[in-house]
Amino acid sequence: MPRELSEHIGDVLTQRAQNGADSACLAAEVVGVWRQIEGVLAPILGRRGVTTLFKRTLSLTAARLPWLAVVDQPSSTGIALDALRLACAAQTPAVIAEGGQALLESFHALLSSLIGASLTAQLLSPVTVTPLHDASRTPDHEQ
Repeated sequence: MPRELSEHIGDVLTQRAQNGADSACLAAEVVGVWRQIEGVLAPILGRRGVTTLFKRTLSLTAARLPWLAVVDQPSSTGIALDALRLACAAQTPAVIAEGGQALLESFHALLSSLIGASLTAQLLSPVTVTPLHDASRTPDHEQ
């Protein structure tokens, strides 16, 4: 996910917040992006590797956005997407958009520092924002 993509996702979330999307919808979109990231990276890094990167990303981002510190991590069952969704849903849409973009930017920087910007961009190129027209079909609502 090149920096431009994280900015694009942040811009899309901000635009949707400004257009009246509610917190639950935006929270589901942020979780949808992280499900995609987990799906792309878990076969390569393993669930524990992805979980570790996500925890570090949360730690770095929570220094700027303390509301993200409440996202609790399970031991080895994957990244805490339900906790992320709940933490996001408790915020205003504008704050969710800011937090979603900040998480993605921190994650990109962290992963790039480990494997390089080119490989990071290649691995995360399939990641997109889920369509807003039918939020009930996002992976978060299928459970």
